[in-house]
Amino acid sequence: MRIRRFSKALTIALHPESFDQIKQITDVQARSMADWVREVVDHALSGQNAERVDVTKQSNVNGGK
Repeated sequence: MRIRRFSKALTIALHPESFDQIKQITDVQARSMADWVREVVDHALSGQNAERVDVTKQSNVNGGK
């Protein structure tokens, strides 16, 4: 039996040029586009390439959600 690794789905719309570039990269690497996007998101959220957002200050922007 397979163990579910990912439990939240996200659908995004990309510019055709971005989609084509990601498709080319993942074809060469023989991996799924979803796996590539997860890696890019994890890298961005690791703090290496992005400023940390103070989530507590942002909580009121969406009504505390």
